[in-house]
Amino acid sequence: MRRRDGERGFTLLEILISLTVMTVGLAGVMSFHMSAIKGNALSQRLDRARMLAEQMMEELRSMPVDDIETQASQGYADWSEEGGAVTYHRQVTVTALSTNLARIRVEVSYDVDGDTSDTRTARLEVIRTRQEIP
Repeated sequence: MRRRDGERGFTLLEILISLTVMTVGLAGVMSFHMSAIKGNALSQRLDRARMLAEQMMEELRSMPVDDIETQASQGYADWSEEGGAVTYHRQVTVTALSTNLARIRVEVSYDVDGDTSDTRTARLEVIRTRQEIP
């Protein structure tokens, strides 16, 4: 088809090429968007694990070390988000460093998307004396 003088426009081939280029560009943007969403979800879950570890450590600060050892040997219940999407496993370990000092470690871990081979853990440690302050 010939163009007449004074008529302007795009040919079908030009439109198809521009649509192809735009589709490839949008696919790249969508890929980046999905990666960002997944990264935000992982970050949010790790923040939740860190928060749970901090809460547990604050609870343990008010207890004598011997009571912490007794409770740690009994274990702690797992904690699940609403809907059960993620289950956080809590563990407390007390290690004697000397007759008067003990290391208390709180670990909160979870499996990424239910994959037991990909576990993330938030850890907090504190060293405490066994002597009670009057």
